[in-house]
Amino acid sequence: MSPSLRHEEVAALVAELAPVLIGARLDKVFDRPPHGFLLRFKAPEGKRNVLVSTRPGLARLHLVDEPGESPESLSDEASALRALLGGARVVAVDQPGADRLMRIRFASGPAESVRTIDLVLELFGGSGRLLVIDETSRRVRFRHGRGGIETGERYRFPDPPPRPAAPGFSIPFEPRALLPAELHGREAPFHRFIELRLSGEEARRDREERREGILVRLRRETKRRRSLAEKLAEERAEAAKWERWQRWGELLKGALPELRRGLAAATVTDWFEPGAPPTEIPLDPVLTPLENVERCFRRARKGKRALASLDERLAALAAELADAEERRAAVESAAAEDPASETAAFERAFAWLASAERARPERAPAAPRKGEGGAPAKRGPRRYRTREGLEVLAGRNARENEELSIRLAHGNDLFFHRADRPGPHVIVRVPKGKSAAPESIDDAAYIAAYLSGWRGPDHALVVWTEAKHVRKPKGLPLGKVLVHRTREHRVEFREGRIGALAAAEGESAGPP
Repeated sequence: MSPSLRHEEVAALVAELAPVLIGARLDKVFDRPPHGFLLRFKAPEGKRNVLVSTRPGLARLHLVDEPGESPESLSDEASALRALLGGARVVAVDQPGADRLMRIRFASGPAESVRTIDLVLELFGGSGRLLVIDETSRRVRFRHGRGGIETGERYRFPDPPPRPAAPGFSIPFEPRALLPAELHGREAPFHRFIELRLSGEEARRDREERREGILVRLRRETKRRRSLAEKLAEERAEAAKWERWQRWGELLKGALPELRRGLAAATVTDWFEPGAPPTEIPLDPVLTPLENVERCFRRARKGKRALASLDERLAALAAELADAEERRAAVESAAAEDPASETAAFERAFAWLASAERARPERAPAAPRKGEGGAPAKRGPRRYRTREGLEVLAGRNARENEELSIRLAHGNDLFFHRADRPGPHVIVRVPKGKSAAPESIDDAAYIAAYLSGWRGPDHALVVWTEAKHVRKPKGLPLGKVLVHRTREHRVEFREGRIGALAAAEGESAGPP
């Protein structure tokens, strides 16, 4: 059975939800990251909890028995939803056009100036889309989930899907016929059925995503160790030649009177081989004969000392690789039907990964580049100027990206980033009380696309928003941020445009 809701199932959900919610008031909004929210209503009969999710393939809106846990802090999106609908009263619940749509209509304000606003959940498309629409102007006030429309734009309900003119020999689908006997007699039984069905599918997907995430990390650590083992094996093969270097040193020492600086090789008699055949020994022409002798002995000592250490490191790597393969096999074979064993396999893999990642040596910081007079050259973000004269800053790496977006940018500034591609964070500094002109938005979007590696010939898509909608939740890697209320801007490639936007040298990149 496909987890996506059919229009008949949506109709059944609406029919059960209307008598429960009409007259209730929206009390609170909680996050259910990353795809939805929990809406808590106050009704005369008591509190009602409604889950709204836009998760691809699992978009839904239904009552839930257990509200579950909420994150400690409220996201900007949940705050905006609460600000729009908090305290409003439900006056209608319906299914526009008998399509895969659910609408809850709210009313708020005094009787003489009642404001009506709709919460609409679209259940079609690759993923769901949650919208809050002003009923009078039909303009979008809030969007979550699938793109394609932005706040401020007018919304039109899609045309109803075509229905067959006559039923023919098809049997009508009755979703309530699927209800198990134990749900009959409960309040909104079809909501409980959908909750059980889709929450089970969601839990399965969560496990699969967790499993795949663990396997990706295990494969990465395994690849890293195999690569290191190959390098160490090459080093060991070179170190194992220490006896040859020792022999060459002894032979060169006996032939010192015949050697001179500048020779690339020397042919000497090999007294260590039967018959004392001639052998050719490579020399460093820059060194003196005595220095070439010492070079051979030094290579011999170094190789002999390194053998034991290299053998020990190779053995440790082999053990780690075997351990990683064991963890991988356990995660792959862990059965979802046995949650205890699956959880144990996941936890063992997590513990191994945490230990492996902690033991990884930190990369030494790169030496600072030198400027004139030997002083370290200033790096900092790249600087540009829009045609309007606004300052534009672009990060060079993950640390600069985070510094710009989280610490340097203020609420009135604008944030730009190439859509669905890695690239720099680009910030436009907008003075307080002013707004950026369309030319500045186009210039900043072009900079974000260009610095991400785009060079045409087609257009590039860049997302942008106000800096106040950029957040850094705990646990995200360096340079990663969450961005809400984004808009899209398309830019066309034009040769030489980036040079025209570059700021003059010596301009400050600090706050205004």
